[in-house]
Amino acid sequence: MQIIEEELSDCEGIFLAHRYPDTVPNYWAYPIQINSEVINLTAKEFSRICYEREGVSVGYYHEVNYLEVVFQKAQAERRTPFGHPLPEHVEYWLGMCPNAEEAAKRTLVIFTHHATEPEKIRMQARAIRNVATLLASTVS
Repeated sequence: MQIIEEELSDCEGIFLAHRYPDTVPNYWAYPIQINSEVINLTAKEFSRICYEREGVSVGYYHEVNYLEVVFQKAQAERRTPFGHPLPEHVEYWLGMCPNAEEAAKRTLVIFTHHATEPEKIRMQARAIRNVATLLASTVS
């Protein structure tokens, strides 16, 4: 987390995860939002550019969990994957949380599991910075 914040804290076009005062977050995957007012790309498109220009893979979300196939099947069949009835109050449908659905399209992720090499985290953060800087400069 420290490496990501060092590399990206002042990067135009990028929002870092909010850190509440007096807390020490423990991310296995650090979420990074693309500011759509500065960079008009999805996270998937941004990630592709990171790979093409920087040779570095950067993860991204493309949908919220409840829209994944397993949840949509549970919704349609009204039962869990284990065959138990899905409670009436449980729903998984498109548009259920439009803010989350939109945010997922703009969310990059750097995996920060304790087994991830710090240099890999730094390379991904720098690739994000380089691409964001390039894209933000084309808007300005």
